[in-house]
Amino acid sequence: MKYLINKNWIINNKYKSDSPCTVLSVLLDNKVIENPYYRDNEKVARSFLYDNYSFINNFSLTEKDLNRDNYLCFDRLCTIAEIFVNDIKIGEACDMHQRYKYKLDNKILKKDNVLRIEFKSSYKYIEEYPNPEHLFETYAVTNKKSPVIRQANYMFGWDWGPSLADMGILGDVYVLSTSIGYLNSFRHYYQHVDNKYKVFITLELVDCTANVEVNLSGHGVNLSKRYQGQELCFEIDNPALWYPAGFGEQNLYDLKINLATEQEYNYKIGLREIKIDDSLDEYGRNFAIYVNGIKVFLKGSNYIPEDNILPLTNKERTRRLLTLAKNFNHNCIRVWGGGYYPEDYFYEICDELGLLVFQDLMFACASYDIDDQNFRKLVIEETIDSLKRIRHHASIFIIAGNNEIEDGVRGHGFKQAQQYLEMFHHILKDIVNQETDFYYLTSSPTSGDPYFSMPNDTSYLDTHYWWVWGNDRDVEDYLNIKPRLLSEFGMQSFSTFDTTKTFADEKDLEINSKIMVHHQKDPAKTNNKIVNYVKREFNISGDLKQFSYLSMLTQAEGIKLCIDHLRSHKERCNGAMYWQINDCWPTQSCSSIDYEYGLKALHYYSKKFYAPHLVSVEKNNYKLAIYVSNDTDNKQKYAVRYMFIDQKFDLTDAKEENIEVDKSSSKLVKKLDNKMDCYALLVELYDKKHNLLSKNIYRNKKDKDIEYPKANISIKKIAKCQYQISADNFVRGLYLNPHNNDVIFSDNYFDILKEETVIISSNIDIDIKDIELMSVNND
Repeated sequence: MKYLINKNWIINNKYKSDSPCTVLSVLLDNKVIENPYYRDNEKVARSFLYDNYSFINNFSLTEKDLNRDNYLCFDRLCTIAEIFVNDIKIGEACDMHQRYKYKLDNKILKKDNVLRIEFKSSYKYIEEYPNPEHLFETYAVTNKKSPVIRQANYMFGWDWGPSLADMGILGDVYVLSTSIGYLNSFRHYYQHVDNKYKVFITLELVDCTANVEVNLSGHGVNLSKRYQGQELCFEIDNPALWYPAGFGEQNLYDLKINLATEQEYNYKIGLREIKIDDSLDEYGRNFAIYVNGIKVFLKGSNYIPEDNILPLTNKERTRRLLTLAKNFNHNCIRVWGGGYYPEDYFYEICDELGLLVFQDLMFACASYDIDDQNFRKLVIEETIDSLKRIRHHASIFIIAGNNEIEDGVRGHGFKQAQQYLEMFHHILKDIVNQETDFYYLTSSPTSGDPYFSMPNDTSYLDTHYWWVWGNDRDVEDYLNIKPRLLSEFGMQSFSTFDTTKTFADEKDLEINSKIMVHHQKDPAKTNNKIVNYVKREFNISGDLKQFSYLSMLTQAEGIKLCIDHLRSHKERCNGAMYWQINDCWPTQSCSSIDYEYGLKALHYYSKKFYAPHLVSVEKNNYKLAIYVSNDTDNKQKYAVRYMFIDQKFDLTDAKEENIEVDKSSSKLVKKLDNKMDCYALLVELYDKKHNLLSKNIYRNKKDKDIEYPKANISIKKIAKCQYQISADNFVRGLYLNPHNNDVIFSDNYFDILKEETVIISSNIDIDIKDIELMSVNND
């Protein structure tokens, strides 16, 4: 019997809440604090996190339960806590990343029981850490002492988020009362021969005395076997395989494990073969991903925790975010190592949507003292438990030991280097290999063996390329690299103006106001860096509203330039994941979707630059090179139409080429002489039925050097959720703002050719009077 203890928690004998609940969520619900994200309320909210807090609840057991084994279970506690049942201490928690299960002594139990959890301030814990000799500082992105605590590092602040190291209950709390033991985890793997799959399953059972039945069903299959302590095998003829988005269906089978009739465990598994080619080649060390024999160019983004007040996250929010990734042609998401292992539903949604998961272990931008035996034990337990929880998901294809630590350790001394190798090249590598079948990447990025030699070299494995934004280089620098996999790179912009207004007063709506500077958490870059990048591209005029729009266009154009380039060189490049898809609070950042789900220009651009078929233009010396990228598993025939746009924005010299492009590859179509007296080169890609697949514009000059004409823009509703847009002149970067983030357009932040008519659809029917239009022309 499973007794949930999620309702009616009493905090400090004063406040009532249901879990998940934390100090901040409870204080916010009870109006003790105002929204920590509004203006600079973060400072006041943080002051409450230096106190300790008591969480109390009750649970009841039957007479029968009192004669069985009783386990007190916590899915996630944050973070330092002592646990008492009927005023008897039964255990301690000190790791946010792992589950806790305590077998209770029935002598302390009654029919009515009191559960009390005493949480200690995480800030006080790290300040009072008793072993300073074990302290290695972080690499200048968060609280220097945060590596000593196994709490999500970003909660102590990052260069895009606030310092709000909360505490409380972040998952289910329950008592499992049983006389037959329980299932702790299971593991499965496959053997694929011809069209037959053998699915092998082993169970980790604790104190189990029951008959255990395992059932695998779905897609015409319904197989059952009794588990007798050894590996069992199901054979499936012509299985329905799982594919990433864009390459096939996301077929999943139901796996049901029954312990007698008392306990039932349900999972979904997908049958797929993932191989990673990391062989040495003429360019360096490859990093190509194959799913069911198909080479997949990774197209995605980096995921950070969705909030700093974690009870505000839920399955619906996560599904909304991940669906916005999938529907905008992303096929991959990287779970960054400075957060926490997401809830089960995150991976379930990725399985359903076909989003491949690049999973970091939860270590980032710091050195960790693995010589501390207590810390070593904690890391081992945490990693084993976390991998056992997530390892059955079809979407996960790689485990990376950490984020950027190999690169960061360089130059910090021999001891840190030795501890790094011990932790990530031996301890954690062995755990991943023992507990999973996933490919293990020591660090993201890494050079591989010999370590520290070239951990961020673009010729080896994956790369984090921050030399543009980080070093204030022009975006054209992206054209100088051809990494094997670009797993992190980005540029900042302001949020949508509607989101900015949720955290700022009218008096704050200036680029460098006190509140705008407070919400800019990267002090080395500040808002002036965004200004500098915008000035390189556009003439800045108007207020923060107009500037925010231009900053989003600047960000989108920079990332587009890079990804168009990488996809044009698929003989070397195997994918790109920009930093980052989401925010954890409303702020200026590299996100493509802001905290309030405002879609920035970058997210709309990603739908185009991640499309399965792409035509792009790249300047090559004095020539303009036209490329076509085919991301499907079939050779494709295309028609490429190209024409120049003259200085009056009229189309000239239209020509067409018929080409064939191999599967999962790119091709140089043609090199043209650049007509410098023209505004731009327009290229369009059509399939054999003359359906438009992709469209791109290469501009000869920066937007700031072009005098765009004033344009009269007309928008007319022609059907439910359908709108016709036209203009009497060329329109640059038309932004349709519905002032409602539930509204998603089929396209946005797009150009309109002179006298062109564009048809746009939306997911929700809206009145055209609610749509505000912005463009570079009419600023």
